[in-house]
Amino acid sequence: MRNSYHTTLKELVHHNLIPTSFVGQIPKANISRWKNDTNINRFVGSDINQIADNHSELIQTLNEYPKMFYAYGRLVNTLTNIISCANDFNTTIRDAKQKVVDAIIKTRDIVPVNKAVKLF
Repeated sequence: MRNSYHTTLKELVHHNLIPTSFVGQIPKANISRWKNDTNINRFVGSDINQIADNHSELIQTLNEYPKMFYAYGRLVNTLTNIISCANDFNTTIRDAKQKVVDAIIKTRDIVPVNKAVKLF
């Protein structure tokens, strides 16, 4: 008996947004066909899934959970601790630059440096 796959799953595979462990359960021929499909919008209702496309970074982050969540949490926590007693944000960040650099270094294997810098 042949399996049928939900259109959303096909689009997630097409955009590389599902965990590799799940992809391993799908035949390689299907994966290849969905990734190489140049007309993904041919599916009725695919415009609704474009909402998910706009949040692909969040979906990828959730796929890396909990390491990614922890790393972003560490960065946010560092920033929160720095500004919690600050009157002037720019001066405070400048004075705490070593804390910022240390936090970015500790999470750089999980959170790309450019994204960590944007967070700060």
